[in-house]
Amino acid sequence: MNLSALPASTGRYETCPVCLTPDALWVEDISGMTYLDPLCDCAYTDVLEARDTADDNEGPLWREGSLSEADLAARLGVEYLKGRYVAWGRSRWSGWTGKVWKHCEEAQVYGAMRKAVTTLVNVETAEANRRLESAMTAASKMTDDDAAKAARAEATKQHAERMKMLRGLFWVNRIKTLLQGPGKSSTSTTECLTRTETC
Repeated sequence: MNLSALPASTGRYETCPVCLTPDALWVEDISGMTYLDPLCDCAYTDVLEARDTADDNEGPLWREGSLSEADLAARLGVEYLKGRYVAWGRSRWSGWTGKVWKHCEEAQVYGAMRKAVTTLVNVETAEANRRLESAMTAASKMTDDDAAKAARAEATKQHAERMKMLRGLFWVNRIKTLLQGPGKSSTSTTECLTRTETC
């Protein structure tokens, strides 16, 4: 058999959308069709359904720039913890070791959440500073001194409020609330990392 006559592989490994195991799904595009090969124990039909559902639900799960608990929990779960931890209910966790999912303590997940909050605060602080600088530059170009003074005061006030909200994310109870959710009606990072839901 002439191996050079075969087309080059366009396949890739992806995270299984059902069990969320990294690199457990071989996806290959052949002649305009997608070939799926689950390398985990998930049923093929479940994988297909989960991929279809994920395609239908594409789009952000949070409002950009929002610091509400629901938006923060979804963002932290998707951007910083997904693929690293899986929640089994509200207090049981597994962590990805690089090869397998292994039970881990909530304290380990809390530490990861705290690091994620720190990173998020740094990103949002830089964005708030950029917006303040932009508003100050725009105010300096105004010809009316009173309007420029009012614009600077408003920009400074909004910046101070945003920074206060960002500092509040470091409170221990706030991080725990983001991780577990305060009650059944609110979104939590745990909900975004459950085995049955994909964020």
